[in-house]
Amino acid sequence: MKYGQIANNKEFSDAIYRRFEHLCDDDQRRFVNKFSEQRRDFEQTMHTFGELILGAYLSSRGFEVRYEYRVENKTPDWCVLDKKSAVIGIIDLVNFHRDKDTENEIDQGHAVWSRENKNNYRLYDCIWEKMQKYRALIEELGVPYIIAICPDWRAGIDFQRLLHCLHHNESGLFQMYQYVSGVLYFEGNLEQYSFRYEHNPYALRKVDLSNGVFSLVPEQASQQLSRQTEGTLKESLRGASPLLQ
Repeated sequence: MKYGQIANNKEFSDAIYRRFEHLCDDDQRRFVNKFSEQRRDFEQTMHTFGELILGAYLSSRGFEVRYEYRVENKTPDWCVLDKKSAVIGIIDLVNFHRDKDTENEIDQGHAVWSRENKNNYRLYDCIWEKMQKYRALIEELGVPYIIAICPDWRAGIDFQRLLHCLHHNESGLFQMYQYVSGVLYFEGNLEQYSFRYEHNPYALRKVDLSNGVFSLVPEQASQQLSRQTEGTLKESLRGASPLLQ
């Protein structure tokens, strides 16, 4: 192995290595350092793994992406670059976990898994905060901005609840923040992740990503990617999006 066993669990370490196939050496080393620092912190390790899955998926879809690429003294999770290494898109991740009250009750042996209303409000607030985070940078660069969301399955959040936050008649986040091009929702396990993209109908800069399944099993991944041509990848975007220039 290029960097030795990255995680305490060999299966998890192998899953990390399979995603490294889609990243440059600099980004691989950045992840190795992070995973090393987070060995004793399960929640933070899974957060970082979510960032890795997101970047590897985008790369497998034909985008030139860099992890925590510094732009105007900011380091978004992922930047999309053109052939001259100029930033032409930004993607940042929301890892949505259980609320502390539910987590404490479960840890104490109480099987409380559903706090739907509370989690709906929390999801809305988390997306709102992420939309605000890079607003000035997005408006300065004039590039697409995509929010990615990977929910903890224990949080009781699904794609329909996400759509409610984005499209609600009175408080829908998409209508309020037109510099956000869309939201990329994904969930899965060590074998595969499913991705669903919801574009913002009010977006100033439209990007339309196709939905997909990203396999972490080598044989399935090889078959899947071999069927996907570069032309098909680029056709998944609408119009003259800056991401294609």
